[in-house]
Amino acid sequence: MNKKNTNTRNKRTQKDGWNTGVFTTKFRTSIYIDETLGKVMKKKSKEYGGNMSRLINESLRQHFGMVV
Repeated sequence: MNKKNTNTRNKRTQKDGWNTGVFTTKFRTSIYIDETLGKVMKKKSKEYGGNMSRLINESLRQHFGMVV
């Protein structure tokens, strides 16, 4: 079942690396990853539907013990 979005969307705001919208707040950063790790992450991200951000977020949550 699809939910209809009845909220009016405002422009996303960006300040100090934080990107805030109506439904989400995200932090944008860029990092350099070693080649071997990058190859593994690229392969694994395909298992997650090609979404590298999702893979990184889930990996960091596990590393910091934030997984419920």
